[in-house]
Amino acid sequence: MNKVFKVIWNETKHDYCVVSEIAHMYTHSSTNRSKVMSCLVAFLLSLTGSAYAALTPDQQAVYDAVIQQLAQTSGTAALGKAKVDNDKETLSLGYVQWDGKHGNLYLGTKAAGNEVGTSQTQYTHGISGSNIAWGSGNVAGLALEAQTKEATVDGKKTNIITGYKRERQADGFMIPLWNINSSGDARSYSTAIGFLNAAYGVGAFSVGQYSAAGADSAFAGGYGALASAKQAFAFGKEVKAMGENSVALGEKSEAWATNSFAVGNTAKAQDVGAVAMGNSATASGKSSFAAGVKSKATAYSTVALGDNAEAGGNYSVAMGHKAKATEENSSAVGAWAKATGEYSSALGASSKAFGFLSTAVGGGKVKEDGDRGLSMGYGAQTTVADGVSVGSDSVASRSGNVYGYNVLGGNAYDTESIGAAYGQGKKEEIEGYDRSLAEKQPQLEAAEVAYHKAKQDLDDMFHGRSGALEFTSANREKLEAEIERTKQVYENLQKEFDEIKAKRNKLTGAYLSSSAAVSVGNEETGMTRQITGVAAGTRDTDAVNVAQLKALNKKVDGKKDIHFFSSNGLDSDINYDNQGARAGFTTAIGPDAMATEENSQAFGFRARAIGHSSIVFGVESTASGARDIAIGYGTHAVGSDNTNTSWNDTIAIGFDALSRGGSFASGSGAVAGGSGSVALGSGAYVGTKWLDDETQKAQNVTKWVLTRSFLDKGLRDELKAKFPEKFAEWERRAKNMPDAMGSDYLEQKLRTLAMEQLPQMTSPSMKDKMKDMGSSIAIGRGAKVYSAFAIAIGSEAKVGENLDDAIALGNQSLATRNAGGFGYDPTSDAKTWTAFKKVHPEVGVGAAREQEITRELNNIEVEMNKMGNEYAAWIDKEQHYDNYKEERKAYAESHGSTLGGNNEWVDWIVHVRNEQQKLREKGQVLYDKFSVLQKELNSGKGAWVGGKAALAIGNEEAGVTRQITGVAAGTKDTDAVNVAQLKVLNTKVDTLSANSGVHYFSVNSSETGEGSNYKNDGAKGVHAVAIGAYATADIAGGVALGRDSTAKREGGLFGYNPKNGAAFVDGTAVAEYLGKTTEYDALQTEMTAKKKAVEEAKKALKENAADTTKKENLNKAYQALEAVQQKENLLLGAYRSASGYGAFSVGNEEKGITRQITGVAAGTKDTDAVNVAQLKVLNT
Repeated sequence: MNKVFKVIWNETKHDYCVVSEIAHMYTHSSTNRSKVMSCLVAFLLSLTGSAYAALTPDQQAVYDAVIQQLAQTSGTAALGKAKVDNDKETLSLGYVQWDGKHGNLYLGTKAAGNEVGTSQTQYTHGISGSNIAWGSGNVAGLALEAQTKEATVDGKKTNIITGYKRERQADGFMIPLWNINSSGDARSYSTAIGFLNAAYGVGAFSVGQYSAAGADSAFAGGYGALASAKQAFAFGKEVKAMGENSVALGEKSEAWATNSFAVGNTAKAQDVGAVAMGNSATASGKSSFAAGVKSKATAYSTVALGDNAEAGGNYSVAMGHKAKATEENSSAVGAWAKATGEYSSALGASSKAFGFLSTAVGGGKVKEDGDRGLSMGYGAQTTVADGVSVGSDSVASRSGNVYGYNVLGGNAYDTESIGAAYGQGKKEEIEGYDRSLAEKQPQLEAAEVAYHKAKQDLDDMFHGRSGALEFTSANREKLEAEIERTKQVYENLQKEFDEIKAKRNKLTGAYLSSSAAVSVGNEETGMTRQITGVAAGTRDTDAVNVAQLKALNKKVDGKKDIHFFSSNGLDSDINYDNQGARAGFTTAIGPDAMATEENSQAFGFRARAIGHSSIVFGVESTASGARDIAIGYGTHAVGSDNTNTSWNDTIAIGFDALSRGGSFASGSGAVAGGSGSVALGSGAYVGTKWLDDETQKAQNVTKWVLTRSFLDKGLRDELKAKFPEKFAEWERRAKNMPDAMGSDYLEQKLRTLAMEQLPQMTSPSMKDKMKDMGSSIAIGRGAKVYSAFAIAIGSEAKVGENLDDAIALGNQSLATRNAGGFGYDPTSDAKTWTAFKKVHPEVGVGAAREQEITRELNNIEVEMNKMGNEYAAWIDKEQHYDNYKEERKAYAESHGSTLGGNNEWVDWIVHVRNEQQKLREKGQVLYDKFSVLQKELNSGKGAWVGGKAALAIGNEEAGVTRQITGVAAGTKDTDAVNVAQLKVLNTKVDTLSANSGVHYFSVNSSETGEGSNYKNDGAKGVHAVAIGAYATADIAGGVALGRDSTAKREGGLFGYNPKNGAAFVDGTAVAEYLGKTTEYDALQTEMTAKKKAVEEAKKALKENAADTTKKENLNKAYQALEAVQQKENLLLGAYRSASGYGAFSVGNEEKGITRQITGVAAGTKDTDAVNVAQLKVLNT
């Protein structure tokens, strides 16, 4: 063909135009590869629409020339303004380019601006490169020059990648390109799409403009987005996800550390596990949580909730507009609330607690010097340590150690006047106590400093801080021993100091205050309040009421007719005689109010504060655990009697609210019944369904009152047997209380213990009915959770029973599907993982390995359970060391000491803790091994079987459904698929259907029943084929053709022996018949050797399954064996069917169905079929 033409690109039309002719001659024949590329070009031409729909003669000339050119250029094609590499099979379309060397793809406005890596690395398999750069100026698979900055993460200084340099100049680009790190390894399977994006890492993906994904599986999407760590996800304008598994969403949001999460404009999550949600929210402490505009959570495990809320001390909580909790364990709840002292609490709008262990409620304020102070009421202030201000604008400014007014002397008391009041010798006794206290005070302070320093030294070593000791077992044991020694010294001195002070206070307490004053007014402004409802004082230190003053006045006037004076309430009520406050630093205000543990506060009718540092505000409410808080009518916070357990710090707020075991319940009728659970909203509930149902049956009976029915004699006896020390202490304290108070105190303590212990008790039958639904969350009106570790969020959202870890999200959503549910398999009818594995044996681990892993997991569980019992025993030996005197004695003597000798107790505790540490370390090793095996066992399984209970966003039973919008295209097998992916798949299916290469193949039958092969399930054997209605091929490699045909005869069968009129019995007989016995015997010897080699290779691989060399050796052994087997097949092929290749059937032996096979040509080779013509010749 001779054509003369010239092709140029028309920039206006964006098309090729023929402007003249030139001659070309092609003499080489077309290759298959050229034909393939020609087809591709034709296909691409069809995609351009009308521009190529009808070719003019000149255009046809161009087309023909291009086709001939493709046939001569090793399979390359170029259509458009792009460079083509003629050495490989490459393709370039318009502003699109394949690099032609490594499977990389360029798509964009200027191919030279896109760059990809080409090296195959240890991170990839398959073809090297396999990167995609689509757009302009993109980089995929090439290492970038990182920009870093030093940051403190998890308490340690570290460098984090904050961006990648973009300074490189290139022709055609006015904007600098990404700097390439020439010393870095290239990566494969990276994708960069858009303008000036970069992706470096296996599975890394960047899209948008100026975005960079710089690590394996990282995603950066948007304008200037950065994902610089593995599995990091950054989406939005100038967002940064810089820690592994971090997420940053929203303009300029930043997630710095592992598992950090930042959502919102300029939100920042800057430490491990930190969560920042909201505009300018900052979570810079490890495991911190900040939610709200400009909220800040800056220390370990802090929570800041609300706009401008700040939580700055470890374990601090700030909730509300501009609430601030800045010191360790501080809590600020309410708008403008501030808690800046350690362990301080500010509850209510504008409340301020600045002192250590201070509490401000309802707008009150405790100043910096007000350690342990309490202020209640708007504008109330406490300015001194241990002071109490009650009521709006009250000021507590009077410190302790103040002498009272001496009526007789007309001035304040002093030591001499107090001594005189008590009689001869008391003055000297008081002075002696004062001297002793003055001597002990500096010793106590020094001991406290030494104790805290020892603890700080250990903490510094653990965190590797500057100047700390090197982290070794020896140093750890040394510091732990020092902590125990200094603690013992400090506690002994504190005990001695307190005993002296108590003796002095007994003498001076009625005349000299030992703690700061309680104020209900303001001395400086003259503001005062009446304190009403005050019962007559009994003891010297009780308050006096007006009735007593009147009586005294009458006595002074010489009148003797003093009569009984009654206040509000009944004279039989607890606290009638102001005896409700039973321990140090306690307050009980109100009829029947009772505060029985140190620092407990009870305010209101029948308020019960029976937990250490507990607080109750309300009517008939209870706070029974350490640091529990109950606010409301009939509200109950039921924690633990122990002061150091996760069951403390229980909070219940609202009418009839109930919270149990370190939980939080807020809302009318809200119940947080599982340990560590949360229930927010009216009627929100976490607990057992049984208790919820029983309460509804009882109607107005609350869940707390209902617990009375649990306390049958059997349970009481079991609790007493399990905790004899607790009961003994409670009964001792109850005896020192008025009868009514003592009995009620015992009842409250028993019910509190029962609520904690019921799930572990053996009697009564409440064990299962009161199962602990720990760590569950119910948020929303009427939301209910009846399972552990589950979540229900939304009005009337619900998680049913036995659905641990389930999630119900949205109004009226119902979670009903448990873990282990098997997904739909479109390729089979499998309903279980076992059935699925039979159909898809390639998924997951093999059956033999699965059994082996299961055995190992069971062995680990047995060992872990055994270690758990041992660990519990060592814990008991630490907590109840007096019960192990014989063992302590033996240990002491073996170490050159004696029971009760110098430091013997300290040595024992150190020994016990060392044993605990050994078990913990051993347990960690077993746990890590268990995790690795579990992961291997579940490999491939997670995509088909739910490992956790399902997340429900609707209600299957009621037909309630919801769309999930804004879903990105899934990447991994376990990701959600969006509609876009479904559309693409649908298009692929339609395309395959329209362009299918299968033609002229049809089966006409209306049979659709079971076993009809309608579902293409007739081929049951491996590699079998079944074509036709009711055709079945049951054996491996079998072929059944035609209706009712069955292939059941296996491969490896010997044929007919014409010498003896029977089938050959084995290969030896065939070889003898053929006269090839020597050749056959040699093959058998060689095959035996090859089989042995396979077994040895399998054994070696089993010993180290990860050894790639041993895997390769096994593959080579199999290949060698197959080569020998192939030789045997060639020798015996005419007389024995190959093993694994079943019979070809056109009928059914069992039913007598046969078919003629017509049109058969005369056979040539020994294994060909013979036709009737050959048979006739033989007969002739």
